[in-house]
Amino acid sequence: PASPSFLRTAISAHEARRMDHLPASTPHCPSPSSAPPSWPRRPPSAHPSTPALTTLSAGPPPPLWRGRCVRVEPLLEVPGRLVLSGRALRFRGFHQRRAEPETVVELPTVLRAARRRYMFQEVALELTLPRGATLLLAFATPEERAQVWGKLLVARPELEETADERREWEGLVRAWQAGAVSNLHYLLHLNAMADRSFKNVAQYPVMPWVVADYESEALDPSAPGALRDLSRPVGA
Repeated sequence: PASPSFLRTAISAHEARRMDHLPASTPHCPSPSSAPPSWPRRPPSAHPSTPALTTLSAGPPPPLWRGRCVRVEPLLEVPGRLVLSGRALRFRGFHQRRAEPETVVELPTVLRAARRRYMFQEVALELTLPRGATLLLAFATPEERAQVWGKLLVARPELEETADERREWEGLVRAWQAGAVSNLHYLLHLNAMADRSFKNVAQYPVMPWVVADYESEALDPSAPGALRDLSRPVGA
């Protein structure tokens, strides 16, 4: 019988003769015993079928502050819940109907923000809005107000410059003396410095009593008796 080495030599020669008679376009199929070809592989990140990694959205960002407070109106207190985000301030009263819209203040529309006293305690914030509108909110403790005030400045840092009316005092006095500011604007600024607000009846803005003529249809300041004698106290 033939030895194993002779068989291997004969099989190799037979395969060589068979491959010589195959057409050039016929691909060569390697034998099962041969090693698989080393095809170039793309990295996993560059493979077209590999999806790009994306960060799942967790929805809107959490609010900066959420809690209870009181919206103060003349002769009215509305307890409710306040939600402060980086874009807006939302308030809904506890006894408010679902069909009624909640109070929404877009933070970019806030012209001025100031800390106020309510019931003679440092627990309130007042926001000045366009067209002379204001929003007065009272909190349970000064600590809660401080938290909301800090979060508000995180969303609108430029509001800190409008917080203290005393910063504008010297410039306002000079403008009033030069006639660039009306008496009403000057007096309203004085009332704001005294923590007075049109929303708070207990600390409503006050105006000096200068008019003495309440019978004429038109007030003539140059007429005698039209204005009160300011050399005497009120009521004298």
